[in-house]
Amino acid sequence: MLDLQDCQTIDVLPVCDLLKMSRSHVYNLLKSGRLPGRKIGGQWRIPVDGLRRYLTAHQGTTSVSEMKAD
Repeated sequence: MLDLQDCQTIDVLPVCDLLKMSRSHVYNLLKSGRLPGRKIGGQWRIPVDGLRRYLTAHQGTTSVSEMKAD
C-alpha cells in the first residue's frame, strides 16, 4: 500500500489504484481540473494534499460510480 505521508506528489497509477478508477478516467479528472495535478516532464503528478482534498470532498459518496459522476 502506498504511504502518502512519505510523498509530496504521486503519479497516476497509484491514484488509479487508490480511487479504483481507470487510468483514462483519472486523466479526465486531471484535465478538467476536478483532481489537482500538473504535468512534469510529460507525466502527470498529483500533489498528495490535493488528492486528500479530493478524497475529503467525495467522502460522502457511496460508490465509485458516484465519484466518477462528479
